[in-house]
This record gives sequence, structure tokens and C-alpha cells, in this order.
Amino acid sequence: MSNSGNEVLVFLPCLNEGIGISATIKSILNILPAAEILVIDNGSTDNSVSEALRCGVRVIHEPRRGKGFAVGAGIERIRKSTRAIFMVDADDTYGLENLGFAIDQVVSKGYDMIVGNRNLGSLDINHRGAAFRKGHHFGNRLFTWLARLLHPAGIKDTLSGWRVMSPKFLMSFPGGLSGFEIESELNAHAHLMGSPVMNVDVSYRGRPKGSISKLNTYRDGIRILLMALRTFRSDRPQLAFGIFSSPWLIFSIYFNSRAVSGYIETGLVPQFPSLMAGVGAFLVFSLLLISGIILERIKQLRVNMARYVYRSLGNLDLEKA
Repeated sequence: MSNSGNEVLVFLPCLNEGIGISATIKSILNILPAAEILVIDNGSTDNSVSEALRCGVRVIHEPRRGKGFAVGAGIERIRKSTRAIFMVDADDTYGLENLGFAIDQVVSKGYDMIVGNRNLGSLDINHRGAAFRKGHHFGNRLFTWLARLLHPAGIKDTLSGWRVMSPKFLMSFPGGLSGFEIESELNAHAHLMGSPVMNVDVSYRGRPKGSISKLNTYRDGIRILLMALRTFRSDRPQLAFGIFSSPWLIFSIYFNSRAVSGYIETGLVPQFPSLMAGVGAFLVFSLLLISGIILERIKQLRVNMARYVYRSLGNLDLEKA
């Protein structure tokens, strides 16, 4: 790595990770001895805060529960001297073997986000549980497929909590008022901004013995799904509303064709209810289609504002250099 880490800011969102947080911090300091590590406590009731302080790192508190809120609190602490931000879970599950390479890609090569592609079985799993709980492996593959479809940003492991990002990418990010949906929001932002993204393999293992995941398989899975659909609607409205309007067009064609065929045969409109239903369905189709066009224009204004912020921060980096 081309720097010692003194311009790297590390986000460690934390909720009751007293068992794994010390090992996580020590692993990071072994690679980035001069990095500023920011533990963002999200309302821990165990010894997470005391363990972090014992390791000599900075701790801030975010009372609003949710990983997205914690990351948002970290974004507010980004400094002008920061060249890269490393975000990782504080549970000592991710390997850091490619961290130096990832930081170099952001600092020197112009990438906005490097995402860790979790590689199971590469780390010692003694005294640990399974890397993924029952249902999580299938859910991760399902959401990865869905995210690639809705926001094709080129990310392999869309729910990975291991990310190295540029300051201008994060500071132009408008989201974060969420829980475990934060990764989906970051993926959508990368697609929306057309950001250069890279995937790197990282080893991944189960939690240390006694450590408990805060992710609820079904509740948080539904929230992640809804967030993916909301960001799809907001970031690609013309396509989204075009899809939503398609069934109404099909209904319109079906009912209107019944009315027209009856008129051709008899010179009357015996299928008058079908005509009314067909006209109503066509009106709904038209309104959805027009809404998508209007929202596409509004989205473009939002993108232009985000890109203005992004480029302004890039100019500051050039002045600093």
C-alpha cells in the first residue's frame, strides 16, 4: 500500500459486539497503524464501548437504531484530509488480506467503492459458528440477483459489509436513514452516479463463540427487499412505472377488443361494461406512464445535484494535492 493509513477513516458500526470488536480493531491496526478508527456505538448494552476505548480508538454514539443511521453519523465526521473510508462489521468475521490493495484502488486509481466479495471457508473456523445462519446463504444469493437486476452496478456480493469508499462518493450519498438496508442504498447510489466499482475477494468466517447476529432473517430480509424496490422506483422511475403500467395496458387491450369486436359484429356496443373497463384501464396506464416520465426528469435533477457535490469535493482533493 502506498500510504501508512494516516488518511484512512475506518467506520465500525457496533451494536453489542463486545466479543469481537477488540480483535477487529487489532486486525485493522496491524495493517493500518495510523488509521483513524471510529467506533459508532448504536446503543450497545454490553462491554462494546469499554473494549473499544481500551483499544485506544474513538467512540461516538448514535442513539437511533439501525446500521444506516450509524454509517450516517460516521459520514458527518469525514475530514478534508480523508482519502478513503473503510467500513466493516465489528464482529471479527471479515478478513483484511486485500485491504491495502483496495485502499490503493480508491486513493490512487480513482475507484469510488471496492466491495468485499465474501469467500467462505478461507479462515480458521475453530470455535465459531457457521458463516451464514440457516436461510441467510439463500437470502444473500436472492438479494444479490435482485440487486444486479434492479441496480446493475457490477457488484458481486451486494450485501457485503466490507467496503472501501472515496469521501466524495460517501458525501454525495443522500441515504442512510435505515438499518441493514444501507448496503442496498450504497449499491443503488453507485449505479445512479455511474461510479467506478471494483470487487475483491475477502475471506469470511462465522462469529466468535457467544457472539450473536443482529440480523433477523425474515424481518430484515423484507426490509432489504422493500428498500431495493423503493430505490429502483426512485432511481429508475421511467422503467419502474413502465413495468407497473404494463398490466393496465394489457387489461385495456383485452376489454376494449371485446367491445370493438361486438360493435363490428352488431353495430352496437353490447359489451358496454367491457368498454368502460378498457377505457379506465387505459387511463391508469397513461397516468402511470406520464408519472414515470415526470419522475425521470426529477430524478435527473437530483442526480445532477449529487454529481455537482461529487465534483466539488473532487476539486478540493486536487487543491489539497
